[in-house]
Amino acid sequence: MKGSGMKKIIVMMAGMVFFSAQAQADESWYLSAGVGVGFLSDAELDDPTGVLTALATELLYDPGFGFSAAYGYRWNKFRLEGEITYDVNDLDKLELLGIGVNGGGDTDAISFMLNGWRDFPLADPWSVNAGAGLGFAVISLNDITVLGVPLADDSDAVFAYQFGVGLGYALTRDATLTLDYRLFATLDPDYVDPDGIPFSSEYFRHTVRVGVRWDF
Repeated sequence: MKGSGMKKIIVMMAGMVFFSAQAQADESWYLSAGVGVGFLSDAELDDPTGVLTALATELLYDPGFGFSAAYGYRWNKFRLEGEITYDVNDLDKLELLGIGVNGGGDTDAISFMLNGWRDFPLADPWSVNAGAGLGFAVISLNDITVLGVPLADDSDAVFAYQFGVGLGYALTRDATLTLDYRLFATLDPDYVDPDGIPFSSEYFRHTVRVGVRWDF
């Protein structure tokens, strides 16, 4: 009887250890990093007089590049992370009433986001995820010129938000290759031109990024 009782205790303890290990395995800190290409939507300009809007003034951009880094915590299929990203796009042209004029300079964004993601396992080793984030971004117009004439060289910090979906491929138990899409936008940043005249722009970006996530 004593031997039978001891066996039951051993089995119960082994089960507790097993399930405890499983629970711990479902929670972990992680780091992620990625690089990719970003497509900045045409940015409408506006000023207090409404002239820029009346002229349908827009900044048109070339595809750009960017990179990101995040540190977060995973609870089973849910993840919460802090993310820093940098993205830059060269100006292609400025458009007035549908007529394009060659431009120079670039627009970059440094963003600080708090993101929440939900992972959905597929057939091993694949998974997909979806989520959103809130934060702020510093948007900068860097040496923007039109036909060589200075237009703006200024920056503004604004509220930012994003939505995203992604695909994951588990390389090992702790490393996952990722392919993500992000729709990123901000409130309209405000700038001042070289003559001290204020104006505002838009910031709306589509980003495709490949990266790696490490659990530890």
